[in-house]
Amino acid sequence: MILIIGRFQVQVEQLEAFQQFARDLIPEARKAAGCISFDLMQDLSQPDQFVMLEQWEDREALENNFSSETYQIADDAMSSFVVEDPLWEEYEV
Repeated sequence: MILIIGRFQVQVEQLEAFQQFARDLIPEARKAAGCISFDLMQDLSQPDQFVMLEQWEDREALENNFSSETYQIADDAMSSFVVEDPLWEEYEV
């Protein structure tokens, strides 16, 4: 199993738009083949800070996700919300 942890900061003026984007994205991302879980958490003390947790069955499922249309759209859209490039960590469980 592959665990992805993403940390990023959203532009304060984009918070509401990002939250709507995430509400639309997450159910679609969870439908991807090999996706075990896909969750987004907002920091309670710093509401512009987010952590994304993804679990994938294996490396192949993750790579297939990277080439999907849903991922490409989401990846392109993220750049309009975040302050700087997100920090992504990958772990094998």
